Amino acid sequence: MTRDDERSRGDAGWRMADLAREPLSRPSAAEQSSPVTDEPPENIVVIGSGGHGREIAEVCLAVARAEPGRVHLVGVIDDGPRAGDLARLISAGIAYLGTVAAWPWSSYACSFVVGVSDPTARRRIANSLVAHSRPATLVHPDATLGSQVALGPGCVVFAGARLSTTVRLGAHVHLYHNVTVGSDAVVDDFTTVCSAATVGSGTHTGAGVMVGAGAVVLDQRRVGDGSTVAAAACVVGDVPPDTVVTGVPATARSPKHSLRATS
Repeated sequence: MTRDDERSRGDAGWRMADLAREPLSRPSAAEQSSPVTDEPPENIVVIGSGGHGREIAEVCLAVARAEPGRVHLVGVIDDGPRAGDLARLISAGIAYLGTVAAWPWSSYACSFVVGVSDPTARRRIANSLVAHSRPATLVHPDATLGSQVALGPGCVVFAGARLSTTVRLGAHVHLYHNVTVGSDAVVDDFTTVCSAATVGSGTHTGAGVMVGAGAVVLDQRRVGDGSTVAAAACVVGDVPPDTVVTGVPATARSPKHSLRATS
């Protein structure tokens, strides 16, 4: 339920009680085009000017267009931006705000999203910022979320992602474009699921996992913390922690681990 839904439900009694004694009036054109909210928009900065960071900035802009007054993209922060990335920010009309240390966290109220795809780097950056700000959660308006979906702080769900019912995402989980997550799945903190990957029903994907583009994790499987599922791999058995698996069916690149299909 969105914050607007909660406000609407909370105000319902007031509307019904006063409807009889207050004259009805037609809203002006300005009121129709600009919905009234009693909260200021959430100011958001994206950490990272690379491709992933700019894509997250686009998610934020899409949310702002779909829900006017809900969020405002302040700009992008990066300690070492490349010239090409800065040029792309300028062409997109997105402000570069400088470095993390130079940004006035104490005097400018804003939330942050870490626009870095690597789970380890995202964890390090997020942990360094919690003393200054709070993480924002972004869901593209073209994503689909079923009932009883729980999103942790700092999550980003890109356009075309499909989350079934009773899905739980931990903190700072990133689901790229056209990802599918089945019912009752759990995805732990700081995991990245790349474009067009499928995470099956009843799966448990650990913390800091990278699931590559087009990969498939079959129903009821577990992927251990810190593991990597390579692009287009098909996981048919549980993956131990800190393991890289590739191929169809997915097999471990490290000889100390082996994978067996589970019933």
